[in-house]
Amino acid sequence: MLEFQPWTIFFTIVNLLILYFFFRKFLFGRVNAVLEQREALIRSQIQEAEAANAQAHSLQQEYQAKLDGARQEADDLLEEARQRAEAAARDRMAQAEAA
Repeated sequence: MLEFQPWTIFFTIVNLLILYFFFRKFLFGRVNAVLEQREALIRSQIQEAEAANAQAHSLQQEYQAKLDGARQEADDLLEEARQRAEAAARDRMAQAEAA
């Protein structure tokens, strides 16, 4: 049958505590440092992405404004061409009636 000896339990607990303090001193610090570096890298990448997104949004607005201006200019040119065509047609009608 399995016997529990108090000294075995005591030494097991002592060994676990020694391992815990050893890992805490040599392992946990390095792991936490790596995790903090990774967190800082991710934060910087997120900030860069947000800045790029904001720049893209401003460029999109600028492009849209230029596009609207170009459309307005095209409409103005079309209207001017219509007016010149109508004036030319009236002139030719007047010349035809005069002749």
